[in-house]
Amino acid sequence: MSDRLCAFPECQGRAHARGYCNGHYQRLRQGKPLGPLQQRLDASKVSISEAFSMFAIKRNGCWGWSGTLSSEGYARFSLDNVSYYGHRVSYELHSGPIPAGLFIDHKCHNRGCVNPAHLQTVTNKQNHENRPGPQANNTSGVRGVSRIKESGRYFAYVTHWGVRHGLGNFPTIEDAEAAVIAKRNELYTNNILDRRAS
Repeated sequence: MSDRLCAFPECQGRAHARGYCNGHYQRLRQGKPLGPLQQRLDASKVSISEAFSMFAIKRNGCWGWSGTLSSEGYARFSLDNVSYYGHRVSYELHSGPIPAGLFIDHKCHNRGCVNPAHLQTVTNKQNHENRPGPQANNTSGVRGVSRIKESGRYFAYVTHWGVRHGLGNFPTIEDAEAAVIAKRNELYTNNILDRRAS
C-alpha cells in the first residue's frame, strides 16, 4: 500500500491511483469536479455541534464551509451515515428548532453560507420571492422583464401565487425594472434585494 497522500489539497487519504485517494479517483473517472470528500463522522465521538464547528469557517460576512458542498452548493456533512445540511444545523444551533413547514432562506443569497445572522425561516412562497436575479432563460438580464423584438420595448411582469401580472410595455429597461420592483414590493414580503434598491 502507498504511503503517499492524495494529491487533492488537504485530503488525508492514501494515494490509490493517479496520485489520488479512491474517493477522488472515482470522482475523476466519473468526470465530477474534484472537491472535499464528505467526511463520515462517528456520533459516539462527535456531536452535531462539534461536527458543525469542525467545518464552519467563521468570519465577517458569509461564513465559509471547509467540508462537502452538495451539487446545489449547500454545506453538508454526515454523522453515522445521516446527512445534515450545514445551514439548517447552524440555524437550529443558534436560533432553535425550525418550525414545521418552514424553510431556511439565505438572506445573503450564498447557498454555501452557514452564518446564522444570514439565515431566516420562511414559507415556500417567501423562499421563492427572495431571488438574487432573473431565471436562467431570461434574455433581458432583469428579473421580470422581457424584450419585445418587434418594437424594441420592454414588457414587465410579476408572478404572484401562480398568476402573472402584466405591467405593460416600457420604452427603456430601467423603466420596466422600476415597475417590476414597485409591484414586487406591493405583493411580496421577502424580496430583500428589491427593498434595498427602493
